[in-house]
Amino acid sequence: MNHICKKNIVLYHLYPVNNWKEITQKLLLNIPHDEIFIHVSLPENTDINDLEVFLLSIQKVKAVYYSENSKYSEVDGLEKFRKSIDFSECHILTYMHSKGVTKPGNKNISDWTELMHYFHTKKINLCAIVFGEKYKLYGVNKKIKYKDVKSGPLLFSDYHYSGNFVSLNLPLVLQNFMEKTIDKDYYGVEGFWGKLCDSSEAYNVFGTFINHYKTPYPKYQYEKSIMYSLNFFIHKCHQFIQEIKYLFYRFR
Repeated sequence: MNHICKKNIVLYHLYPVNNWKEITQKLLLNIPHDEIFIHVSLPENTDINDLEVFLLSIQKVKAVYYSENSKYSEVDGLEKFRKSIDFSECHILTYMHSKGVTKPGNKNISDWTELMHYFHTKKINLCAIVFGEKYKLYGVNKKIKYKDVKSGPLLFSDYHYSGNFVSLNLPLVLQNFMEKTIDKDYYGVEGFWGKLCDSSEAYNVFGTFINHYKTPYPKYQYEKSIMYSLNFFIHKCHQFIQEIKYLFYRFR
């Protein structure tokens, strides 16, 4: 039986190794979304009962799905979400994953994860405003394909959100979300989002222009920044100018 999601939801892909409980709690506790659905990529000899007790104790978790771990497990997880959930009543869909579990103690990756989490949870109201302007995707550090690539998510789409946290204006992309192919590749999910709409319809709320694997990025660099508000203001100004141009050419 398909679970029927309502309003704003999170799809969370989990690989339960190392400090996965700590990372999962940081990502999922006290989020503003209404419901959480989790897919678990199971390593060998995992105690499913203990894992499920922990996950279902998190407020708003509605269902947990499982598959055997593989290098394509994130693809398997998104496919399972698509087959198991009725998205017809969903508005904002936010996709997150347990980034950092394979590199515990790496402060740079922890900073990166917190940055993405901040804009998809603490700033969900900004996301809703952006979606009210008919943008279809929302995230940070959008990268555009500018040359031929031999690997990575840009093999599958013309842009992607680096780090693979993304929010969808689901009513506007639902058909593509359900029907577009998720390539069977390590980067298949990260490359999938760029298939849902044109890059001009995918909003980039914040950009850092650094290598997050090698560079720290503490909260103060974005929590008090006005850049994301300025970015939205620029988008609105551009939209206003386009409307003025349209009226000018229509009535001249």
